Amino acid sequence: MLHHLLHDPEMLAYPVNPDEQNFRMSQQRETITGLIDGAWDQDLKCPICYNLIVDPRECETCQNLVCNECITHNLLQCMNRCGQSFKPLGSIHRAFKSKFDAVKIKCVNNCGGVVGYSVYEKHVNELCTNKKATCRHLGCGRKFKPDELDQHQEECDFKLQPCELC
Repeated sequence: MLHHLLHDPEMLAYPVNPDEQNFRMSQQRETITGLIDGAWDQDLKCPICYNLIVDPRECETCQNLVCNECITHNLLQCMNRCGQSFKPLGSIHRAFKSKFDAVKIKCVNNCGGVVGYSVYEKHVNELCTNKKATCRHLGCGRKFKPDELDQHQEECDFKLQPCELC
């Protein structure tokens, strides 16, 4: 869930080192946390990045939750200090699923929509009237509303030009 923000090329473009990559991922999670509409259960706060857990993973031993990216990039033992290496369960407990479903998130595309955690990615990528598309030209990566994309792609600095010699 919320993978589009985690894999946004503008946020993760060419990290110089792992510390910079962790900093950028933290910025993304802060963005997501900043889009939450209303109060949210602090049990859903990642003990690594201290923001709303994105793509949750649960420790098989103590049922502690963390972001998938946080545990993957940090390769730490369980943050609850249960003394075990973090071994994720296949899916999180249904009690936590209902807590995540109670979280309402404002659309990042500023369409005015406020949707549940479990449907947020679908809303942003498929249903949102303000969803943005990425320029197709290699090296550009800029995002535009659908009605602005065609004009940009015609004028894009990264557009391949036909060879005058061929």
